[in-house]
Amino acid sequence: AASVPPTSSFRTESVSAPTSVKCLYEGAFYNNGDRIEKKAECQVCTCGDGGNMACDDFPCPALSCDDDELEAHKDDDCCPYCDDSWVEALNPDNTIKKGQKVVLTCAIHVDVSKKDIVWYRGDKKTQQGNLQK
Repeated sequence: AASVPPTSSFRTESVSAPTSVKCLYEGAFYNNGDRIEKKAECQVCTCGDGGNMACDDFPCPALSCDDDELEAHKDDDCCPYCDDSWVEALNPDNTIKKGQKVVLTCAIHVDVSKKDIVWYRGDKKTQQGNLQK
C-alpha cells in the first residue's frame, strides 16, 4: 500500500500597523497628541498612542487680586479669577451743595458678607455702609 504524504499550504501576509489612530472622546475624534482642556473639571486630556485618551488634573494659577477685586468662581471653570465688577454704583453722578448729605447706592453682584465690605473716601476708611440685596 502506497502512502500519500499530507499536503499543507501556507499563506504569508504582511500586516502593518495603522499610520494614524484617533481617539474618540465625548463624541469627537482627536489626533494623537491633541490636548483638550476641560476647565470645568480642572483636567487636561491628551490623545495618546493606540487611541487612548489620558486625563490629568491641572493646577489653577495662584491669584493675587487687587484691593478692589474679589476672588470669584464661574460654573464652567474650576479655577477662580479676580473679579473687579462685583460692585456697581447705581447713582454715581450727583450734584450737591456744600454741606448737603448724599446717599450713594451700590449693587453687589456676588454673595459677600456685610462685615467683609469696607468703604473708603479717598484713602481714608469710612464706616461700613448699609448693605441691601
